[in-house]
Amino acid sequence: MDYKSAYDEIVKNIELYDVEKQSTMVTFDIFVYSLKIYQANLLSHTNRTQINIQIQNKTYIYETLFNISIICLNYISMIKTDATNNIKDTKHSVIQENRDLFLQKNHDYGNSFEDYGLIGILVRLNDKINRLISLQNAESKVNDEKIYDTINDLYNYAIIGLMYKNDTLVE
Repeated sequence: MDYKSAYDEIVKNIELYDVEKQSTMVTFDIFVYSLKIYQANLLSHTNRTQINIQIQNKTYIYETLFNISIICLNYISMIKTDATNNIKDTKHSVIQENRDLFLQKNHDYGNSFEDYGLIGILVRLNDKINRLISLQNAESKVNDEKIYDTINDLYNYAIIGLMYKNDTLVE
């Protein structure tokens, strides 16, 4: 299966579990709080040293990636929704924009996510969560990366991680 098809398959599964009511009630603080919980859970299911990272429970990692993708989609859609469109239309737009972003970055970076497999995705995902925590605390010294862009990246990393579950990508 090619990357486009694999990406689309993951997104279809996310759309099946999406709950429209949840997305309209989330503040940035609640969103980041949820990410902190998911981050702690991801870290608790890995063994880490300075030279080695091992995943203890892939099933739990994939469940967490799935949940991260849903809350990212909901939050991005909520902040993009205005009086002229509804949340469902906005979600479809967000999904398409992120798919296009994935394809563009995949082209530009040449499948670099394959170099370190799921571990590499988890490290990048952790960086993005820490970036959002920093933005929430207003400690950021780098102003070139907006919250919206960081959440889009987080969403796409979660999708790429889920592609490993479906054996689209071989570790």
